[in-house]
Amino acid sequence: MGLGVYGGNPVVVASYHELVRISGQLQLAASNLEHARFSASGLGFAAIPNQIQLALVLPDLEDRVRDLAIKAQYAADSYFSTEGRVIGLINQILSPLSVVSTWLGQPIPVMDGSTKMLANVGSAFAVMGLTGRANLAKAALVTASVRLTTAAFGYNSAQHLLGEQQANLKLAAIPIDCSGKAELVKISRVSSVNSIYEHANAVATTYKNPGSRIFIDVFKHGYGRKLVVYIPGTQSLSLGGSNPLNMRSNLTAFGGVEKSPTQLAVLSALSELKVGPKDSVLLVGHSQGALIAGQIATSKPGFEVDGLISFGGPIAQLDIKVPVVALQNHGDPVPHLSGQINPMQDNWVTASKFSEYDSVIDAHKIASYVESAKELDESSDPGFHRVHEQLGIQPGQAGLRYTFELTRN
Repeated sequence: MGLGVYGGNPVVVASYHELVRISGQLQLAASNLEHARFSASGLGFAAIPNQIQLALVLPDLEDRVRDLAIKAQYAADSYFSTEGRVIGLINQILSPLSVVSTWLGQPIPVMDGSTKMLANVGSAFAVMGLTGRANLAKAALVTASVRLTTAAFGYNSAQHLLGEQQANLKLAAIPIDCSGKAELVKISRVSSVNSIYEHANAVATTYKNPGSRIFIDVFKHGYGRKLVVYIPGTQSLSLGGSNPLNMRSNLTAFGGVEKSPTQLAVLSALSELKVGPKDSVLLVGHSQGALIAGQIATSKPGFEVDGLISFGGPIAQLDIKVPVVALQNHGDPVPHLSGQINPMQDNWVTASKFSEYDSVIDAHKIASYVESAKELDESSDPGFHRVHEQLGIQPGQAGLRYTFELTRN
């Protein structure tokens, strides 16, 4: 049904709302020019020559300004995806809540009702967003619920809320989470791939293995190695157990105070392969896997990070400097759990697949992203191609795939 792409193009530096504002200002200027053609009437005989000059020059100038206004509006509408605009609008509407969130979060009897009301509204939004057929409106409701609920309890964002609570636990010497490790279980031959579809398919293959596994593909590259790490998403909704790809790792990673067991396990696997400063790593993840990849990309891991490919990952809140290709199905609420939208930067391109899914679960499945990736590969968007080329993968190169089993302990 279509693919919307924004970001990754250094030529376009204005936001959607800024382009709309400029278009409005140009329209106003055109109206002022039209008014100026007649403003000198009644000033006497001496003003007639100037009035004639204005009558000759201003119509053409007015048409040119109106044309610029139309083009500015067209640029805004054509460059930005519908999803980015709608979610951005919701953020804009709800942003005033951040200003009063400090008071809303205080245990003042007068304000307590407002706090509960906003929290309840946020919960209602989440329920509506997670039920029924998946579409853009449902994803927007989930985003709104995150913003409303966190503001109701006195926080600017979900990360702020989780991060502060985790920091309090850390100060009290209470463990936030357990550790994680990786065990090598298999080595096989593999060829390097370059298309987004093939990367998505590799992530999908990790789900076909028993337990919690990741792939690390290794290729020779100059004096070092090029590695591609494939990380699947959440596989358990529990807060415990041996599988680090669980709900607790989501919360730990989202708060960002400490490394989650999943992140520690992935880093353990890379350490076992003795990845160092001469090596470069491309991180590819789905859902929690993309969040973990983003956490690694924004840390100082001891090796070069070539880039990140995210499939349905909640990574908008991360300050990622490496090239990012973020694919998100517009009925999938998970990429919006931070209550933010992906930034428009020259190193970051976001593609939104416009399609209808029977549920948010279907919209979020890696199988749906494999299909969406096919369409992204066929995109002619210059921003996408620019960022994709920066990932630096040469297809068809022989290498080895190391399969690691991740555990939480």
